[in-house]
Amino acid sequence: MGSPHCCLLLVFLLAPVILFNLVRPSVKDEATQALIKKLCHQTADYAYCSDVFNQHLPSPTTDVVGLTQVAVSQSLLHASNTSILIHKLMGAETEETKRDIYKICQEGYSVVMDLFVQADLSLAKRDYKDMVDGVSKSQRPVNDCGSKAQIDGQAGQLSEMNRQMGVLVNMALKLILQTSIKYMPLCLLISPDIGNC
Repeated sequence: MGSPHCCLLLVFLLAPVILFNLVRPSVKDEATQALIKKLCHQTADYAYCSDVFNQHLPSPTTDVVGLTQVAVSQSLLHASNTSILIHKLMGAETEETKRDIYKICQEGYSVVMDLFVQADLSLAKRDYKDMVDGVSKSQRPVNDCGSKAQIDGQAGQLSEMNRQMGVLVNMALKLILQTSIKYMPLCLLISPDIGNC
């Protein structure tokens, strides 16, 4: 068995490593947080926007492209979860009028999921023009579902998830536009019909 001095020395040597690993997740990069704060103040729900980013940051020092990835991936996940909820609500609903509303939402969220899958692929290729086109098209189905889903009962959860999806779409679109300005060649921003210039 080791001497007490050996164990004490081991504790002193390991303490900084343990403390670093305990404290590291709470360390936040000021530039990343400033970017999140600026973006989230431009959305309808600052707290929700900030929570989404801070819960899913790949690292404390995440740039605009990394935040765009978070927004796109969380939008896709949220659209999928909303679609699952709509499917459950539609299956449990007996009233035809409400089932029709859920069908509109289901079709819309199918489109939204497809658009965000495409946006994710476009981000990997750094095709920001395609991302802007796709994500901007996702606003309409989300808005359509929101205007139709203002019904009582369990649809309150659908209304809230749809509202959050609207915030996510807004976050993604603002970041994609910011990313495209930073990384897209100027000639494409001025005249997108030029192709690769």
